[in-house]
Amino acid sequence: MTDKRYPNSRQAGKNRRYQRIFWPLIVLLVFVCVPYAFMGTSEPRFYGLPVWFFVSLLASMVIAGLSIHKIWRHWD
Repeated sequence: MTDKRYPNSRQAGKNRRYQRIFWPLIVLLVFVCVPYAFMGTSEPRFYGLPVWFFVSLLASMVIAGLSIHKIWRHWD
């Protein structure tokens, strides 16, 4: 059975694969956003800010990017 939006079966397979990894990846990134690994420390520092700040910022931007991609490409 092929997806009506994607008559080419290869594209439908990519869509299903993306659907399968989207939510687990979002959950993983939400846990990365909260700096549990850096609890009680502000070292090491990068440009005067703790590294956990940059890790959290990057994970937040990836979540935003994935959400935008999902809305633009896969919204019915």
